[in-house]
Amino acid sequence: MHNSLEIDYEKDIINNMLHYINAHYDEDIHLEQLANKYYISSRYMRKLFNMHIGFSAIEYITLLR
Repeated sequence: MHNSLEIDYEKDIINNMLHYINAHYDEDIHLEQLANKYYISSRYMRKLFNMHIGFSAIEYITLLR
């Protein structure tokens, strides 16, 4: 079970990643580099995207394009 601090932390990471992706979707975005930018593993990033957004980061980027 997530506590409120974990949820806030996860939401902050997701919001920051979404902001970055929205600003740079027309560039090459490498998910490993994106995860490193926010000091998380790519596995954790995939989990956060699926949990908070409902689909993968790749799917999100594809939708923006």
